[in-house]
Amino acid sequence: MSEVLRDRDFFVQIGICAYQLISTKISEIYIANGFADILRHLRMSESKTCDLSNFPAEVSLKVLKYLDATDLSLASCVWSELGSDRSVWENLCRRTWKMPDSLYKNKPGNLTWKALNLLLDESCVQFNVEPEWGLKFLDEKKLLKRSDSNGIAQFINGTTRLHWHQVRNFLTLRKNTDVLEHLTSMMIFKNQFLPTSLRKFFAMFHVPVLGDRTRMDSVLTIFSREFSAQNENVTFDGVSIIAYALVLLSVDQFALAGHIRNKMSKREFIKNTLRALENADASCEKFTSEVGDYYDNVYLLGHIAPEKWD
Repeated sequence: MSEVLRDRDFFVQIGICAYQLISTKISEIYIANGFADILRHLRMSESKTCDLSNFPAEVSLKVLKYLDATDLSLASCVWSELGSDRSVWENLCRRTWKMPDSLYKNKPGNLTWKALNLLLDESCVQFNVEPEWGLKFLDEKKLLKRSDSNGIAQFINGTTRLHWHQVRNFLTLRKNTDVLEHLTSMMIFKNQFLPTSLRKFFAMFHVPVLGDRTRMDSVLTIFSREFSAQNENVTFDGVSIIAYALVLLSVDQFALAGHIRNKMSKREFIKNTLRALENADASCEKFTSEVGDYYDNVYLLGHIAPEKWD
């Protein structure tokens, strides 16, 4: 019986120590984020809410910087001075549209950050109806030039306010290939499985039909150039061959019934792909060891570039 009590006391002490440790860590997190004053006020007050005007300005502003545009506008109706603070709206703009820097460098001196937020929001609304309208709007407001393909790529990559469907439609157009190229350069392919990287790449736009050889070559060149640049042990030619082989395999495996009678086996895919790599003097240990896994990826996960997003 004494042993049982001793064991119980031991676990009680462990529980107390764990509770104290967690409480300390939580307190440190809150203090580090500047919310200690708010927590102390709420403990002392019977109310479940608090008046931000009763706190130090830096604490109140920190709270407002966690709000989105709608909530911040509502907060401005209650705390007009705090809600109109320049730093709050600047923080919102930079959180919502992270890039490019030209959006903020080109901001007219007489334009408030709140007004800039409204302009950028309007550009996204117009882009989501017709991409060219949104970009023309930014150009007219002298925030982003339509000819700046890198800036446009950064704008698309730096916000979640643009509808993916319109982004894909925009990047699919041949005239916007340079924007697609800049966007691809912002993707992370280093030490990534090649089929996974290719799927991410194809998710950005509508993949050209296999019969459009020129367009297919163009987009695969963009991918192969960036993937090979980020991975030391592979070559541009090798990545191009593998990427094209995966596209052909996808067409072969998932063509409509009756279009292809004998689907390519794993053995045939490995043999044909390795032969193509050897003929182009682009063979390497990575591709040799992984080529079978490439087949399995397409076989198990489906087409390398499906139109499932539509």
